[in-house]
Amino acid sequence: LALHHISQEVLTLPRLEDILERITSAAMEISGGVYASLHLPTPPEERELMLVAPRSTMPMPQERVQRYRTLAGQGVIGMCFAQGAIFVIQDTQDDPRIARNPIVRRWHIRSVMTLPLIVRDQTLGVLSIGHAAPARFSPELQQALALLADQAAIAIRRARLNEELREALERATELDHLKDHFLLMASHELRTPLT
Repeated sequence: LALHHISQEVLTLPRLEDILERITSAAMEISGGVYASLHLPTPPEERELMLVAPRSTMPMPQERVQRYRTLAGQGVIGMCFAQGAIFVIQDTQDDPRIARNPIVRRWHIRSVMTLPLIVRDQTLGVLSIGHAAPARFSPELQQALALLADQAAIAIRRARLNEELREALERATELDHLKDHFLLMASHELRTPLT
């Protein structure tokens, strides 16, 4: 019931920033984790993933958060994005892909799950969740977080499409005003020819 309520809320929020914040807070609520964040590709090449809407039970310095980037195909988050596959690490201390990660060590994160946000065969980003205890991602929790990631991907795509539509409408309105102005000027010139 809680997941259904969260999904409805995420799908009805109008602004992308609000959607991203709600997704990570929902991931924390559902998982009981100590950390959740989204990683979205940076335009134009989309080879770098930037950290957005991070949530943590520990303080996070904003200047580091804003600078944090992951390359597509590198590290667990980058591989999740590039491969479009879920990664579950039940014990970070035993996994060489993540054992030396400074954030994992600093916050004592022992289990991690990364989920691709996929809509229509396009990976829009990655949802990552960390937990302070090992083996915290049961099959049931993995399924619930996968449903959240699916809903998150749909909500992000919808918000982006709405933004593109709004921008296109603004451009069309501006062009319509320019056309009206041109016709007004042309009509005036035709009525009052040069003398």
